[in-house]
Amino acid sequence: MDSTLARQANIPYPYASFPGSQSVRQALRPYPQYLDVLTGPDGGERIGRSSYHAFVLKGEKRYAAGLTFLTSYVFSKTFTLRSDRSNAGDGRAMNQFNREAEKGLSAFDQTHSIKFNYSYELPFGPDKKYLREGVAAAVFGGWRIAGVHAYASGYPLTVFPGYSLPLNAGDNRITVLDYEGWRAPTQGDQFDPLVDLWWDPSAFNRTPVDSVDQLAGYKGGVLRADFGNATVRNPNARGPWFLNENISLARSFGIGATRFEFRLEVFNLFNRTIWGAPESTITSANFGKVTTLANAPQQIQLGFRYEF
Repeated sequence: MDSTLARQANIPYPYASFPGSQSVRQALRPYPQYLDVLTGPDGGERIGRSSYHAFVLKGEKRYAAGLTFLTSYVFSKTFTLRSDRSNAGDGRAMNQFNREAEKGLSAFDQTHSIKFNYSYELPFGPDKKYLREGVAAAVFGGWRIAGVHAYASGYPLTVFPGYSLPLNAGDNRITVLDYEGWRAPTQGDQFDPLVDLWWDPSAFNRTPVDSVDQLAGYKGGVLRADFGNATVRNPNARGPWFLNENISLARSFGIGATRFEFRLEVFNLFNRTIWGAPESTITSANFGKVTTLANAPQQIQLGFRYEF
């Protein structure tokens, strides 16, 4: 309020004791004596709603030979009103009195989810079909193999304007002309963050404009000095698929009245790389760059258990 521009504009103090160190935005609020009401640390205001619709297909089979498997496929869609900060980014609405305008895909929406679990007791050793006796039975008998394979669609993404309007410190958005064509082409067969960008800068106007006449020539998002018309997330722009395989190999040994178990477990079996979210602030110099991972590298662990 005490800045040179504020004084030159002759913006009045809302009341006599209003601190001069406060911003013009705070002075122009309907109740300038109150700062932000922080509901995020407690998980949000809990005044919104969400909807989840899904088609679920499940298969399960147990065989006498020691093989068990469970598989499922889910085709789903999740909408929210962006009322939960922990699940929907910042969680603030552009218009607190019209929360329905915030309806859009949830931050954790995944169209496809496929999971496959199995466990198999190898057919070797006593009471099994093969190698029931001798040294081979002692070496190869009693082993079990199990795995969990999971594959799911990436989460929906969005592009942010990177600025706040004078009276709104919340969730401003870009103006969208087309939800298609936001992704940048790759130079090779697959995305490489060392040479490729996730977003195509040429699809966006990154200089603020005030007139619709200035928007021609752009197929994606446009930075304008207003609230914007974009949905919370682009339904046609998602992160990469989540692909993960975990496997374990185990064997139990009987030693008198005691029992010893050995287990080898491998997480992210094929050491897949799943890239994290790109820099999505349209005014950032790093717009479109990917610098993080969404998964952990391959991990291997050994476990031993002794029962007595």
